[in-house]
Amino acid sequence: MLGSEADTFSGSHVKTLKYEGVVAKLFSPKDNGKEFWLMSVDLTSPKLQTPRAITVGSALAQLKEAYKGIEIFKDGRTDANNCAYEFCAREEYKYMIFEVEKGVVKEIKLYAELP
Repeated sequence: MLGSEADTFSGSHVKTLKYEGVVAKLFSPKDNGKEFWLMSVDLTSPKLQTPRAITVGSALAQLKEAYKGIEIFKDGRTDANNCAYEFCAREEYKYMIFEVEKGVVKEIKLYAELP
């Protein structure tokens, strides 16, 4: 059993900023609270795109062409047209999750894991 001291992020600060089609979360360590870094961004607007020109509304075929080797996110869903896809740079702790519904990108989540 882990004690309360096992959570090294306890007391950290998280800010959520909401704009049309975008939700951004910012993180600051518990001993700071003044300087924040970008932890995640959720995109729901087709006005915004990834560096490889994928937007909300892109077809699954476009996503697979832009991000060769993209894999279904391992959350238990197996229908290729109705699931999430993950593209990551694990060594940098950076991830993109593309939520696909009926073969169309419905949401894009960009985030960094805390090492």
